[in-house]
Amino acid sequence: MDCVKTGSRDRLFGAIHLHAYSNRKAVMALAGHYKRPVQAMWPLPVFGRRHRRCASGEGLIFLVVFRNRKRADMDAAAYSADADAMEEMAREQPGYRSFKSYVADDGEVVAISEWDDEASARAWGRVAEHRMVQRKGREEYYAEYTLFACPEPRIHRFSERET
Repeated sequence: MDCVKTGSRDRLFGAIHLHAYSNRKAVMALAGHYKRPVQAMWPLPVFGRRHRRCASGEGLIFLVVFRNRKRADMDAAAYSADADAMEEMAREQPGYRSFKSYVADDGEVVAISEWDDEASARAWGRVAEHRMVQRKGREEYYAEYTLFACPEPRIHRFSERET
């Protein structure tokens, strides 16, 4: 089977098809908890088999998806300050492309970062200041989280063209 349609999960992904691949489970898990469309995420990369180039002709990316829920008793001001500092620091890292974060109605957060390659993303994970804030996050901010590291995502794009 080459592709499978996401079915009821189309409310999140639009009419995107997922390659039948082991990372499909991660995408389906991402889609399962969102009650409203997240239009701002378009175009959303779709994980798939190895492709040498994106449909748009751009080089491939390494995608990191971070799903999390915050603790009810966390210090929101401290979290915000740490998150802002980490986002600023990540932008300075070699291989960084972008970062976006979305909050669902139930409070779950999905943060997506794009990197040139896996080595760049892993290097960011080893930065000492980042590791300190990660540890602080586990101790003080997060009730739970799941991180998906996705090499070579298959990307489909749509853009309404003016006539």
